[in-house]
Amino acid sequence: MSKSNKICCVVNCNNMYKNTQNIKFYTFPNRKYEKNLKEKWIRAVNRTEVNGSPWNPKVHSVICSAHFVGNERSNDSRSPSYVPSIFPEVYKRKIVDSEQSCSRYQRVLKRHKIKSTSSALENTTDCNLDDMLTDNPCKTVSTCDASTQVAIEPVESVQFSFECSFENQNVRTQVTSPNVCRGFYNILTSTSDKSCGPDSSSINSCLSCDRFHGFNSIKNENSLKDLTGTTYKVFDLLCSMLSQVCNSSTSKNDRLLIFLIKIKHNLTFSAIGVLFNIHRTSVSRIFFQCLEILSILIMDL
Repeated sequence: MSKSNKICCVVNCNNMYKNTQNIKFYTFPNRKYEKNLKEKWIRAVNRTEVNGSPWNPKVHSVICSAHFVGNERSNDSRSPSYVPSIFPEVYKRKIVDSEQSCSRYQRVLKRHKIKSTSSALENTTDCNLDDMLTDNPCKTVSTCDASTQVAIEPVESVQFSFECSFENQNVRTQVTSPNVCRGFYNILTSTSDKSCGPDSSSINSCLSCDRFHGFNSIKNENSLKDLTGTTYKVFDLLCSMLSQVCNSSTSKNDRLLIFLIKIKHNLTFSAIGVLFNIHRTSVSRIFFQCLEILSILIMDL
């Protein structure tokens, strides 16, 4: 049979090479590894021979692209175009919404791409990110402790004295002032201690030392590496790539910390939510926002 005279094998479909435009014709899958796919096509076409026996395609049997979603077959088993699904009314099948099927397929591809990117980042976080900017000095944190004590006691002295002493990196000063307020002691009838600020022993205090406060609880680079696998320099670089989210109670540093903890330790969103005292859905949203931004920017480096 000449190519121009071949007709689509679907019942009540008269498409031929010579009477159609923008229509492709496909032979049935015939390779060994395509046996299951061929059977799916045959079941979809649903024909029988004149004598009632099951129909099997011949070597010259073809099916046109009009019966595939998007007018073209696909080799991806997740695609709605993997098996023919659009047929004439005689088949009495539910009409396929091609646009909806294509949209669903695109969402599947997008989720697969994000998952692949996440796996790639997880495998490279500990090595590639640590190699970035290793010649530059690391960020250091300087701390200084200071305290003040005042003793209001009568001192039999009429001279002002000031003492200052140094010991290594420590400095100490002492001031003695003349007793010019003796008259006031006689009128003081009672004293009381006052304090201000939250009680650090309270579990509800945001400044409690017994709780984890996100990035603010990280006091040195070793702690940062244990949590995220990055140095301060790399962390600051990644943080600069993130945009500030309006109406968000979570800082950029904490959002990046959440993302890197998930990448390095693969904790569940619920577990990370307990650490940061936020809902697991918020953790999930923060993770995928950071993933989408950083996966695009890091690939351009």
